[in-house]
Amino acid sequence: MGVDSYIKLQRDLQDKVFKAQVNFKKSPRSRITVSHIETRLELLEKYWSKFEENHQNIIVESENESDTSSYFKEDIYGIVEDKYIEYKIDLKQALSEMKLVDQSGLSNVMGNGKSGSSAVKLPKIEVKLQEWPELLELRMADPGYGIPSKIDLLLGADVYGQILAEGIIRNPPGTITAQNTIK
Repeated sequence: MGVDSYIKLQRDLQDKVFKAQVNFKKSPRSRITVSHIETRLELLEKYWSKFEENHQNIIVESENESDTSSYFKEDIYGIVEDKYIEYKIDLKQALSEMKLVDQSGLSNVMGNGKSGSSAVKLPKIEVKLQEWPELLELRMADPGYGIPSKIDLLLGADVYGQILAEGIIRNPPGTITAQNTIK
């Protein structure tokens, strides 16, 4: 196989790596699972292995062409290597987050975007109201906040800002802060 054929293969692999990252970023959350990410990592490694093999063949077969070849002038190897690293980091971060979610038992709530019963075991510690006297005069969203019970609703950061209202009570560092919310 000639240098031109190897370069054509490199450009094809470059397109595959770039498109794979774009497609991963566009994937719906419900599709992203540990096995999905692991499969994408395996495929990325196959692409990279083939890319490096082709690169070595280009070097061996090109000899003096390295000065004139667009492959070397455009630094295709460097560009694809950077994209490979970037995409691999994306996948490893996503995999780490998925495993963290699975370990915490929140996979039914967060991992697939669907609500469901959570396997999270929260400590059953009752909080004594006299521990926080500054809260005694406030009307609480959950009047029984100090008594362990079922979680009614988890709010994400995407809606948190929308429920805030005027009024915050700050106490010394290491103590409680109270934020007024919509009623």
